[in-house]
Amino acid sequence: MKSKSIKGILLGLTTICAVAGFVPNASAAAPTGTCGLVASMPHPEFDWWAYMNGGGATVTKNMDVLAEINFTAKTINYSITQFTWTSGAPGTFSKATVAGNAIFTMAGPGVNTTNTTPNSYQITFTAGGGTVVLNVLPVNSGNTYLIQGIGDRLSGVCQLF
Repeated sequence: MKSKSIKGILLGLTTICAVAGFVPNASAAAPTGTCGLVASMPHPEFDWWAYMNGGGATVTKNMDVLAEINFTAKTINYSITQFTWTSGAPGTFSKATVAGNAIFTMAGPGVNTTNTTPNSYQITFTAGGGTVVLNVLPVNSGNTYLIQGIGDRLSGVCQLF
């Protein structure tokens, strides 16, 4: 009797979850096509107040990135906005744009050592002399990708063209 009740409860819960949409993502296919990315690069460790008031050494920080990611060709073209705060000059900074492109490798879904999200992918490429690793999570039926930096603070959205 108990076995039938447990089976009935499990069948009922499975049916409710399926109707409510709580089923595994069927669109976990590898990303394809080209998307446009905008992402911010926060710096919570940076003492903005000190630099705006003339303290600290000269420093350059990446602030945001605009990119085009072609998942089919495995290429990325990017433009990063950088600010440089000048030592001893209250509120003085300069702005520059750093552009580049790279070929990336892609792993997934869910096989990444730093990311356990089952339907996500990970792209890796070289930029600015270092390795950049980004988690990519397809959402919106694969028309949108949520992007998260690993190692570099970066988060944004990439929309298919």
